[in-house]
This record gives sequence, C-alpha cells and structure tokens, in this order.
Amino acid sequence: MQAQTCGAGLAAHSALPRQIGAVAAAMSELLRVHTLALDSLEEAGRREAEAYTSLSRAYEDIASRLWSLADEAESYASLAAAQHDMAFMRGSRPLEAFEALVRTKRDLAALLSASAPGEETMLAEMRKASQQS
Repeated sequence: MQAQTCGAGLAAHSALPRQIGAVAAAMSELLRVHTLALDSLEEAGRREAEAYTSLSRAYEDIASRLWSLADEAESYASLAAAQHDMAFMRGSRPLEAFEALVRTKRDLAALLSASAPGEETMLAEMRKASQQS
C-alpha cells in the first residue's frame, strides 16, 4: 500500500470544487435561459433581465475559477512528501481547521438535502407543463 502524501490529498479533494463549479455553471445557464422569457419592452422585465444577467455572469466566473482550482489541485498529485512538524499537526490549530471544514461540508450537505425535494417537485411540474404544450 502506498503512503498518502499531501499532494495526493490535494488531488483527491479536487472533486469538491469541480462539482461546486458544475452547480455554479448550471445556475448560470438557468438564469441565462430565464432571461429569454422576459419582456424587454417592460421596465420590470428589463430590470429583471439585468439582475439575472449580472448573476449569471458571476456564477459563470465562479464556475471557471473553481474548475481552475480543481485542475491546479489535481496537478499536485505527485508532489513529493515533505517533512512536517508533527507536534504542530497534532495541535489545536489543524484540528480546529479540519473541524471547521467537516462542519461546513455537513452544513452544505444539509442545505442540498433540504432544497432537493422542492426542486424535484418544481422539475416534475415543469416537465408536466412541457408535455402539455
């Protein structure tokens, strides 16, 4: 069995920014497509289109940056192992930082789990309406 290196760990954790980037890209596309339904002759329609366009561009930028981050993290897979101060690594700062990561991921999982049923219902309604037209 090969020893786990920090570089391999960085590469292994690249899936999270890659997947969050995919969510951001999908949100960007959803917002962009929504603007196609707006009446640009109406003031409220123009304001909504501006808001959605601004957010769509921001989501697109975030997706691109997250994908670049994931690519960079993957590039470190063969990074040579370095000496570590193990007394420090067993201390409170690394523990607290890792606890914060685990807690934040747990919160993200809870957010996604809570939003999924409503989004699944909306998706089913959209599919039904699409089939009726």
